[in-house]
Amino acid sequence: LWTVDTRDWAGCTADEITAAAGQAQPGGVVLMHEGRPATLDAVPRILAALTARGLRPGPVPVRRRWS
Repeated sequence: LWTVDTRDWAGCTADEITAAAGQAQPGGVVLMHEGRPATLDAVPRILAALTARGLRPGPVPVRRRWS
C-alpha cells in the first residue's frame, strides 16, 4: 500500500510531516490525507525536498478486480 506514513492524521506538525515524507525512496508511496492544514502546509516543502533528491511525484497504478 504505502511505504511512508507521514502520520498527518495524528495531528503532526508540518515539520514532522515533511521529515517523515523525506524518508521516501524511489518508487515509494507517501501516505497523506487531504484537507488537514499541516499537510497542506507541508506539501510544497515535501515536493521541493524530493525534487532536490531527484525524485518526482507520479501516479499510483489502479488495480482492477476481475470477476
